[in-house]
Amino acid sequence: MRVQLTSITLGLLALSGGAMAQDAGSMFSFSGFGTLAAVRTSTDDAIYVTNFQKHGATKSASTEPDSKLGGQVNAKLNDTFSGTLQLLAKQDAVGEYGPAVEWAFLKAKVNGNLDVRAGRIGAPVFMTSDYRNVGYTNLSMRTPPDVYRAVPVSSFDGADVLYQHSVGNTTFNAQLYVGKASTKTNDTTTFLLKDMKGFNLTAENGAFTYRAGYIQTTLGAEGAGVSGLATLQGGLRSIGGLAPGLGSLTTLADDIGIDGKKASFAGVGIAYDSGNWVGSAELTKRKSDSLYVSDLSGWYTTLGYRVGKVTPYVSLSGNNTDSLTSFTAPSTVGYPALVQGTVPVLVANVNGGVLNNYTEKTLAFGARWDAGKGYAVKGEIARVSIPADSTGWFTGATRSATDTNINVLSVGVDFVF
Repeated sequence: MRVQLTSITLGLLALSGGAMAQDAGSMFSFSGFGTLAAVRTSTDDAIYVTNFQKHGATKSASTEPDSKLGGQVNAKLNDTFSGTLQLLAKQDAVGEYGPAVEWAFLKAKVNGNLDVRAGRIGAPVFMTSDYRNVGYTNLSMRTPPDVYRAVPVSSFDGADVLYQHSVGNTTFNAQLYVGKASTKTNDTTTFLLKDMKGFNLTAENGAFTYRAGYIQTTLGAEGAGVSGLATLQGGLRSIGGLAPGLGSLTTLADDIGIDGKKASFAGVGIAYDSGNWVGSAELTKRKSDSLYVSDLSGWYTTLGYRVGKVTPYVSLSGNNTDSLTSFTAPSTVGYPALVQGTVPVLVANVNGGVLNNYTEKTLAFGARWDAGKGYAVKGEIARVSIPADSTGWFTGATRSATDTNINVLSVGVDFVF
């Protein structure tokens, strides 16, 4: 069975049209998907995770970063209205596995080309956003974390408008959406995306799919975890207000704030699937007015070649932190001893706990074996290269003065039913 990576439509069919429990005249249909996988790395100095997750892999293998189980119910109320509910059990930032409501929306078919949805909807920020959790629809072991971790939100609460139109052999899909979203980043902190506004455009022509998208939002944060940031900002403003020569500390206090800051994310992609060859590539850009949420450039290219039921592939991906990653303290010569002792501490807290550097590159080799109907076995070996002064996306990593390479070995089974 071939995996059509170039068609978002077929990706959704793999999710909602597997072995559905649906009679010809039934209002409801059910489908499910999941991944059972294990991963280990070559280090105990950092923890490998695929998103904001509490537990991950080190030299000790773990099933927690990738394993998941989801189920979806579709209800056709009449020729105009339908509804979808999707539950997903996957480890989150507090180490829990849900299940959580991933999708829950009502859809109205206005006409043959135009649909309107409202509720909790998949956030279309990447090429594979609508089915990023359905590993079976992806060629590789997982969507590249180098790129896909830049926006950890996979759904939003709001509404969208979907329009489809064909011109010759090309089918165009347009999506406009508004809403809000939130995600926990640890036990005590929740990040908010408020006033989300975005669009998603795709064009499918033969073996090719082209995609472009953009989202703009206002940031926010809540929970006990951000109280330390507020305290740090207060200290910077207090010292920065003592004299003009320390004014950069006041500016820094404003720049590291989260609430009310604007952020955006843009991406373009292309996918190809014809005969034995299959591949995809994306370029992304995250921008933020808050130094706490760093600017990032991301990219990846994945290429595979089918040999019967086995598809070996190679993937090269990476991201670069484009915003400030280290702040230089202003001179405190001539100031009282209290100021001379406090400024280095404040700046060290900013550099060590606020200004992040996620720059990394990954070279991965793997293979997918479509061993049977509805399931695929995958294996992958990846080498993650982290430059000096970066932690990459690894949890618990510290910035090193030298470049670091970490090997990541993964095996798993993806399935739909």
